Amino acid sequence: MNARPPVLPEKFILSGKTALITGGGGLLGAAHARALLEVGAKVILTDVNYNSLLAVKKKLNGEKHEIIETLEMDVTSEESIKNTLETIKNLGLRVDILINNAAINPKASSLADGVRTTRLENFSLNRWNAEIDVGLTGAFLCSK
Repeated sequence: MNARPPVLPEKFILSGKTALITGGGGLLGAAHARALLEVGAKVILTDVNYNSLLAVKKKLNGEKHEIIETLEMDVTSEESIKNTLETIKNLGLRVDILINNAAINPKASSLADGVRTTRLENFSLNRWNAEIDVGLTGAFLCSK
């Protein structure tokens, strides 16, 4: 049985709007993209890992969703963000919606030499700084 999509109030329809999703190559990036595409938005996926972007694009296109662009971007680099914005402008697009989704996704079972590295007492300062750079500084730079 094919379920009909729900009828949405006009204020929830995003036709004519373009959404940029950081961390678009991950599980949540794909879910955000799917939801936005279903309400009519154009979607630009960005990620530091271009191969993961292509995999998400292929998956969504297979579901009959059309991703408008996939762009490699490092949210910790202001220069990378500015270059991406310039590319978007050169494509004749603009960003109406920003989903700051980029994150480092360590597995809860991460082990190094038999030590669970995701536990606070084993969490390195370098890893902490990388999490802050991507999750907070990246969101700040993209919002800016």
